[in-house]
Amino acid sequence: MSFKIFTDSGASLSKEQAEKHDITIMSMGYVINGEEFVGQDETEEFIKTVYKKMKEKETVSTNAVNSADLSDAFEKVLGSGEDILYIAFASTLSSSFENASNTAEEVNKKYKERKVVVIDSCCAAMGQGMIVIEAAKQKASGKTIDAVAKWVDENKMKAVHLFTVDNLAYLYRGGRLKKSTAIIGSMLHIKPLMHFDTLCKLTPYGKALGRNLALKAIANMVQKKIVNPEEQTIYISHAESINDALTLQKAISEKITVEDFEINDMGLVIGAHAGPGTLAVFFFGNR
Repeated sequence: MSFKIFTDSGASLSKEQAEKHDITIMSMGYVINGEEFVGQDETEEFIKTVYKKMKEKETVSTNAVNSADLSDAFEKVLGSGEDILYIAFASTLSSSFENASNTAEEVNKKYKERKVVVIDSCCAAMGQGMIVIEAAKQKASGKTIDAVAKWVDENKMKAVHLFTVDNLAYLYRGGRLKKSTAIIGSMLHIKPLMHFDTLCKLTPYGKALGRNLALKAIANMVQKKIVNPEEQTIYISHAESINDALTLQKAISEKITVEDFEINDMGLVIGAHAGPGTLAVFFFGNR
């Protein structure tokens, strides 16, 4: 039975990637100084505007995918005779998974012969994005919705996320860092090294003195964690830090041989909390 793959803008996928792999992206909302932006395309201009406002210490936050929008999108697909596989942003960071699950339960009452499978990716940004892309490739190869859903469940915890930020103030404003830690860390030029742990939470695993040492530490961790690198595309995402992204790519290339690299702008779902200067790398490891 034919099915459609859905995800949300937490996956940081571009329009081109979504079109190439036939993926439907549900938009999460943004709130800037109380003004809500729903269904907003993450154009270069909009991204620059958001980061500019963050630098000016204006309030920026995000909203989960709207249940009404999910219902409309789901019914359109189910009504055409297709099933749905929804791979959601980590439930530890957003209620989008919960909203999608509740919506699926409701629409299944009307379309009892159809199937809506909703999976908590336990991932974010291109960690989620690479899971969704691989699911789409498996779908294109002819696998069933159940087979693809099983693969996602079995492999989502192998998606390694490694982050660092340039300014601790944004983590403090988002409630992820104590004020004293942010002040002292900024004074000493301490850069936190973060990852998604086995509880699907963004957690510090180390720190480095300065940006350059942080990039070297991340490259070392990639070498340590990655499996079958020659068969993998490593995704590097950045928030207004393309030069650092290229430096990290070079540092990784000096340690291991990979199939390919893809460098992209970090989606605002993460960037709006971590701030400009955030840099992240994503790949598959053992766990």
